[in-house]
Amino acid sequence: MKLIFLDVDGVLNSEEYIVKEHDRLGHEAYTQIYLSQGGIPFDPKCLRFLKYIIDMTNALICVSSTWRLSEDQRKRLNMVLGNYADRIIGYTVHLGIEKARGQEIEQFLNSLKEIKCPLENYIILDDDNDMLEDQMKHLILTNYKTGLTMEDAIKSVEKLNKKEK
Repeated sequence: MKLIFLDVDGVLNSEEYIVKEHDRLGHEAYTQIYLSQGGIPFDPKCLRFLKYIIDMTNALICVSSTWRLSEDQRKRLNMVLGNYADRIIGYTVHLGIEKARGQEIEQFLNSLKEIKCPLENYIILDDDNDMLEDQMKHLILTNYKTGLTMEDAIKSVEKLNKKEK
């Protein structure tokens, strides 16, 4: 199994797209449309790049974003992922500790070992680097301004398809 630990903000949305949508719609319309949908818009390019990674690797998804903590946000994520939402196999636990993303990911990885689920490789798509030292080689660090880029997607495919030694 290949696995993507997926953050949302700064990965599937971007500051550039948020500003572009705000400027295109105007403040009032932007607020009405996106606040009624539960927040800021997803960047279509970023979504395409995530789908590209999945198509090229057949990877599954574990949501590590704070979006996992809200049922409404999970539903919204599932909606924008469409058929790709079926790739979500779980959510990291919330430890309630600041800067604990790496520990939450480690706990999920340990649970896979406990049930003897073979993990071929994994990546972490995140715009923050609060990972454990041994996870850093799996991190694809995105930029909040741009979100997930094609360059990030290519690196992700290479890492996921690389055989670990």
